[in-house]
Amino acid sequence: MTAYASSSVINVPDDYPTIQSAINNATTGDTILVAGGTYNEHLTINKSIALVGAGIGLTILNGTLVATAIQITTDNVTVKGFTIQKFKTGITINKSQNIFITENQITQMWTKGATYVLNSKNITLNNNTITNNNSPAINMLNSNLTKFFQNNITHNVGVGIYFENCTDFTATDNQIESNGGDAICCTYAYNLYITRNTFALNDYRGIWAVNSNGTVFHNNFVRNRENARSIKSNITWDNGYPAGGNYWSNYTGSDLFYGINQSLVGSDGAGDTPFTIPQEDERDRYPLMGNFTTRTVALDAQNYKIDFVSNSITNSLYINQSEKSLCFAINNLDKIEGFCRVTAPTSLMWCDTPDEWTVNVNGTLTQRNINQTTNYTYIYFTFTQGIQPVKITATYIAPENVSLDLIILLTCAVLVAIYARQRPKGKKAHAIP
Repeated sequence: MTAYASSSVINVPDDYPTIQSAINNATTGDTILVAGGTYNEHLTINKSIALVGAGIGLTILNGTLVATAIQITTDNVTVKGFTIQKFKTGITINKSQNIFITENQITQMWTKGATYVLNSKNITLNNNTITNNNSPAINMLNSNLTKFFQNNITHNVGVGIYFENCTDFTATDNQIESNGGDAICCTYAYNLYITRNTFALNDYRGIWAVNSNGTVFHNNFVRNRENARSIKSNITWDNGYPAGGNYWSNYTGSDLFYGINQSLVGSDGAGDTPFTIPQEDERDRYPLMGNFTTRTVALDAQNYKIDFVSNSITNSLYINQSEKSLCFAINNLDKIEGFCRVTAPTSLMWCDTPDEWTVNVNGTLTQRNINQTTNYTYIYFTFTQGIQPVKITATYIAPENVSLDLIILLTCAVLVAIYARQRPKGKKAHAIP
């Protein structure tokens, strides 16, 4: 949210007894902190403020199945830390921009949706739980530059996310599961970017795209009635090779080959034949053979994302910097043979040649298939049943690649300091011709 020099903090109920009275008396840039408790109000936000509750289950905005819980009619608004329940509609955003909705629970809405957005721009929903609504979870019309990430959208009667006549829609790291309609339904939507989501057990489709275009990859489509359908659209369903496409629970192909044409003997975690999207014959050229997950590991205060494609569970990820290794545990109790493809960024660890990479599973060196690009290394290996430690070792690990630059920078700083001390006092510097 935009910072304002004159902003102040207002407390409810200490400064004002109701949330709406605090909003009415706020000025642009203020933050309203709402203490824990149940508030039987419906709110209109017509000022650029931050409305912050004590957290889900603590600050509760409670309705009687009528009206809208929060109407936002201006720009630069944040709503954070509320449970919003039992209204006709949850949050309505109309003709507004730069709106940030985060860390809320929205439940038991009855008509237009838990969040209803129209004629707006730059709307972000992050880390919200939207569940058990008798309506679509998110309903968006004629809006652009919208971002949905790390939301949990489950058990709603209608569609998870519906949007129409929208441009530049991004959905990342969302869990959209067990809804009564499609996980995502879009019509006349352009520049879609949908990645790292799980669409599971929805009554209709994981994604239904009509007259739309964009890119969809590294998602998990799991046991929806139909995992995806595209009508009069132009959707790219993979990110090329070796990054690959999506995991499809109804894909029946095998993985015996690798390479951009899937013609070289050896596995790589991508299916040898494309997955075809019904209706328009669009294809995921490199369907993933296992669920896609992303985990974050920290090294020297820097976070790195590590991607996994596997039929097993991975956890306990960490870096052993002294051994130049990426370490994690793998759980393969329910399958005779497991596989894993690890994607490591070259900003974290790298080798001069593919042969230098080693994979150690439960103390034993394991055969692996390596694909290297400029920014990533893709490491594929198999393993037997059980819970086993894995160690992937490279030749180099961060921050070795910046050490020389740092030495040069420090050396220059020392030389400048020495020159400044030795320079005679009282003499003016001459310009260099």
